[in-house]
Amino acid sequence: MSPTDLSRVDRAFMTTNGIASVIFAVFLSAGYYRALADSVQIYIFYGQSQINLD
Repeated sequence: MSPTDLSRVDRAFMTTNGIASVIFAVFLSAGYYRALADSVQIYIFYGQSQINLD
């Protein structure tokens, strides 16, 4: 390996970036899922209360 050969460094950064992007995607998906689930629960709650008030 020569001092100008950066293939191992490039591979290490690509692996790190790949792992970080997968972790970020998991957290992002979990956040969207939770927000969607909360909005559905709020909609159901308010929908039922409006039906009961009429």
